[in-house]
Amino acid sequence: MASILDHFIVGLFVFCTGMLCLYGLHLYVLVFLYRRRQGAARAAQHEQIASYARDRSDGDWPGVTTQLPIFNEADVAVRVIEAAGASARQGTGPRADSRTTPLAFTKAMACA
Repeated sequence: MASILDHFIVGLFVFCTGMLCLYGLHLYVLVFLYRRRQGAARAAQHEQIASYARDRSDGDWPGVTTQLPIFNEADVAVRVIEAAGASARQGTGPRADSRTTPLAFTKAMACA
């Protein structure tokens, strides 16, 4: 009786080990396929962005709303808003327009 149980356990172990090996091999195949396709996809994305930038003037770009998860941290909210405003003024971030919330109003909301 012990011999049959031993054979069953060893067989189950070999089966599970083989399945794990196949799973690992499958992951390596997926990584290989991803890396092979990555260059062409990235080049296509850059071309599409460059085409969009060429065809649009500065006023035609869509507005973007960025929502940041800040939980009960008024000082952090103020620093994030000031940093976003500074990047907008320097031209390194989204441009400030009439939809931008005034900083004093935002500080009051953050402290509430």
